[in-house]
Amino acid sequence: MGSAPSVLLLDDGELDLVHRMLKRIGADYVRLQNRQIRGVVEKPRDLLVSSCERTLEMPQLESSVPLDPVWVCVHSQDFLPLRERLRELGVHYLVHSALDQESLRLFLVQILYRGPTRRKEFRLPLGDPVQCGPVDGELERGKLAELTSGFCRILVPRAVEPETALRVVLSEALGGKEKLELQGPVVRCAECESRSGQPAFSVLLRLDGLGSTARAQVDKLVRGEQIGTRVTPLAGRSPAAHQASACQPCAGAAQAPAEASSGGLHQRLPRFDYRRRVDVLDFDDMDASHTALGRDLSIGGVRIVEHSGLEVGAEVTLALYGGRREEPVVVEATVLRDDGENGVALVFNSLSDGQRHALEKLCSALPPVESLREGAKEPDGVVVAQVTASRRPQAR
Repeated sequence: MGSAPSVLLLDDGELDLVHRMLKRIGADYVRLQNRQIRGVVEKPRDLLVSSCERTLEMPQLESSVPLDPVWVCVHSQDFLPLRERLRELGVHYLVHSALDQESLRLFLVQILYRGPTRRKEFRLPLGDPVQCGPVDGELERGKLAELTSGFCRILVPRAVEPETALRVVLSEALGGKEKLELQGPVVRCAECESRSGQPAFSVLLRLDGLGSTARAQVDKLVRGEQIGTRVTPLAGRSPAAHQASACQPCAGAAQAPAEASSGGLHQRLPRFDYRRRVDVLDFDDMDASHTALGRDLSIGGVRIVEHSGLEVGAEVTLALYGGRREEPVVVEATVLRDDGENGVALVFNSLSDGQRHALEKLCSALPPVESLREGAKEPDGVVVAQVTASRRPQAR
């Protein structure tokens, strides 16, 4: 595969926000601008992001191996002829430049770290303001974080009990010239931290009993047929094609879990006392997510406690935070060893150069475990971490 990056960003300077977000999530990316974009460029492994102008004047993409990256076009205007043209070109998603930062982060992480073969249904991050409240009560402001044909996730200022019936009123822009009302019971409610520092709660709502008009509009949104959405799916991708792309090794990959199965990798690398709280939004299946507590961290792996029964060999996606204002480092990992009351040890899988750099930066701000005086116990302090997904490795 050579030096093909995971992400290729093509623009003329207008996609600085996307560029900053790729850096924050630790993506392995290359950005080409203006005269750097020649007639032939190397195709990325996972994701191609281009401005609208560059999309319509796309250079030839070449690769020595079969690759089928997701193609995202970032635009500032939305009209049907443009959508049809982009579909003809093979663009998969149309993203408005006004998409808020958190929704953009969710969108990129979902594509890069949770391929379509690992999720039941793509959650469309919209980031639009909504009105929400009890079915027979007053409405207050909230935010539509994600939408699928059967569920929506909203952010609200106060907690809501599970099974509470809520209604969510979408704007005319999403409702098709009329406000669209969705109703259903609360499946889960979890506290999260907003960028403003104000209390916020993530509420997952099951869309039950929608009328035919509301159901048709939700399906229209999910299919990408509604003008004005900030994230719009334009074309489907075959799971087999994505799986072939996703299984390609990352450039600069770390030692594979199989090679580290002796248990020595994490112990040989310098370990650091990882004591920071981690606040992570769920990217996919909320039923598969749970909170864990960290003990120590290295460039090669992490040890966690209160891990809700993770078994040796389980593959998971971890989000590791540094400071309060820093974006998380999102990595894939495999459970290497069960240490009983001391938790489980996980080894990171196929780190990109960007992920490795982000982990090195995170570790550099932590005190080393080895600096403890001889004979002293490990510190009792722990860090909250989030396991955002888990699955069993396929039999070979």
